[in-house]
Amino acid sequence: MGVHPDEDIVALVNAASELTGMTSDEILASFGEYLAPELIAFYPSLVDSDWKTLDLIANAERVSHNAVRAQNPDASPPVLRAQKINPHEVHLVYASPRMMCFLLKG
Repeated sequence: MGVHPDEDIVALVNAASELTGMTSDEILASFGEYLAPELIAFYPSLVDSDWKTLDLIANAERVSHNAVRAQNPDASPPVLRAQKINPHEVHLVYASPRMMCFLLKG
């Protein structure tokens, strides 16, 4: 795992957009759809098997971003704050200086 310059990521997203005819936002969202289950499978010990989808979202910062920071102390993942309002609702704040918010939407 390494650090990849933003320019490289933007170039890949733009190339995928040109090849597929999808917008960059659609590319990021579709990658997010793919990425979430893969990350969960990659870090099974960090996910409580009793969690429902909203529980996973509410714990995403602690689970995924802490794992990223542990492997790469220089990493600066986006800000992801979630508060479970009730069993059916979560309030989510996501801020990405890299402007990759559609990744989370996916």
